[in-house]
Amino acid sequence: MVTKRAKMWVVVVLGLCLMPVLRGDWFEDFEADPFDWSRWDVYSAPPSAGFSYTVEEAEGNRYLQLWEQQAYTGQAGTGSAFGIAFIKDDDFADVRVGTIVNVTGAASMNYCGLGARASYVTGVPNYGIVASAYILHVNWEDGPANLSIDIEKVVQLQNIMRRDFEAEVPGYAHRRSYYAELDVVGTNPTYVTGRLYEYPGGPLVAQVGPMVDTNGNDWWEDPGVQDAPFLSGKSGVFGQNEHATPVGYRVLFDDVFSTSAGPAPVAPVPADGAQDVALSPTLSWVEADFAVSRRLWFGPAGAMTSVEPAGPTYAPGVLRAGQTYQWRVDQVGSGGEVVTGLTWTFTTVDALTVEDFEPYADDEALRNVWDPNALTPGHDPNGFNFVETNVVAQGDQAMRLEYRNVISPFRLGFARTFDPPQDWTADGVVSLSLAFHGRDENTIQPIFVMIEDDQAQQGTVEAEDYAVKADEWNTVYVPLEAFAAQGVDLTRVQRLILGVGGGSDPGQGDKIDVLYVDHVRLHQAQCLADQIDVAGDVNGDCTVNLEDFLVLARGWLNSALSPVP
Repeated sequence: MVTKRAKMWVVVVLGLCLMPVLRGDWFEDFEADPFDWSRWDVYSAPPSAGFSYTVEEAEGNRYLQLWEQQAYTGQAGTGSAFGIAFIKDDDFADVRVGTIVNVTGAASMNYCGLGARASYVTGVPNYGIVASAYILHVNWEDGPANLSIDIEKVVQLQNIMRRDFEAEVPGYAHRRSYYAELDVVGTNPTYVTGRLYEYPGGPLVAQVGPMVDTNGNDWWEDPGVQDAPFLSGKSGVFGQNEHATPVGYRVLFDDVFSTSAGPAPVAPVPADGAQDVALSPTLSWVEADFAVSRRLWFGPAGAMTSVEPAGPTYAPGVLRAGQTYQWRVDQVGSGGEVVTGLTWTFTTVDALTVEDFEPYADDEALRNVWDPNALTPGHDPNGFNFVETNVVAQGDQAMRLEYRNVISPFRLGFARTFDPPQDWTADGVVSLSLAFHGRDENTIQPIFVMIEDDQAQQGTVEAEDYAVKADEWNTVYVPLEAFAAQGVDLTRVQRLILGVGGGSDPGQGDKIDVLYVDHVRLHQAQCLADQIDVAGDVNGDCTVNLEDFLVLARGWLNSALSPVP
């Protein structure tokens, strides 16, 4: 065992925010005996006779111990609130700091953590050391049954945050070691992310962030604080207990490292877990400075394949509607080293909304968009449309049509004009859907959908004439090809007209009928997996082919069976 008391040196680390891009790699496994402390600066804050730092050994493994044996009360001559061990010689900009925490499982009642881009001043009266850094806390202060992690920005030992970035670690059996890592990437903005894993290379159990730090007063900072991002600095590990009881702290670390060739890409667009993503998205991300190229893995969940985009963006083309996709960016350094990124997911929108009737504040606003006199010159007193808030298919509003179809040409239409014209061939769409709700007392006459292009070419498709009597919500799907066959240019759709009437007198008389319409959408071809056997469709494209076999072959003979989760 190697034991030393903490040194309280007068050292000033200056100019860190003005330094150029810094890169490096640093690793310590504490196996050397005797151990060389010259690469470390270790301090307690405030200075404490009860604080020590040692290299311990258990079951053939050597590790770092920071131990405070006196209680901290804030008074002179008592124990320290912090024990900090900095990597001495190297400064880092974009960086990943990692370590195994709570090595033996014995230190399960204390805070411990990691720091990055730290600057500090020592020899400060009453404090000993004053430091600023991005930090990751691993919070064992409530005992091994309750574990969490959080990230903070600390300026001169003060937490300047009004909003927390915290994540609970699932389960209760936390009297054990974990692997923790802190990633810091970028300048303005700077992205700070903390993670906890079962072990190095093992399952992720908790993640927090990214916290985005800018030159402005960020939403998570205290009011009036506009502290600029830290651009570079030292890396290190620490123990902490700012309470008198329990007494002090004892924290254990092994395999401490700090590397520029390590922080994962951040700021994915679409965001991880995003829903209703566009069908032709452009993926983007922010890379660490060490990356000179990258390999992107992308595909339906469980079926990713790789591409090599030239930069930190990628356009995958038209995606399947309602499909969950996974993607991951592996960064490649100048020496060819590959650093595996995190797997992100997003789900595409299940259809493209043409109209959901939600934006309209009142009937006048609705009629300014949906013209109730689409097919009759001037004002037709027999057709009116209203904002409907009681009978709706989705959301909070629909459109209610009240009509008497008693005047030639016996068609009442309600039209929306698109300016500029819309392309209804984009994103692979092939059909239009309309939700409708009739009433049993309505007079039988067809519901129709009419499309008009910017050259006034029209196409019309009618539903069954009895559909107006359906007294619950139904959805009708219309193939867009039916309009194209009538000469409509689907790339230049100018007007959509919804209405009732088949061109002959329905015998409605003076009775006013009512039809509700809602949620007009465009769809890709539908996957009828419940009707056609596509059980071999591994990659989720609704087709069984060689691409599915290639995905299957990559995982051939893999087994994920385990006696415990």
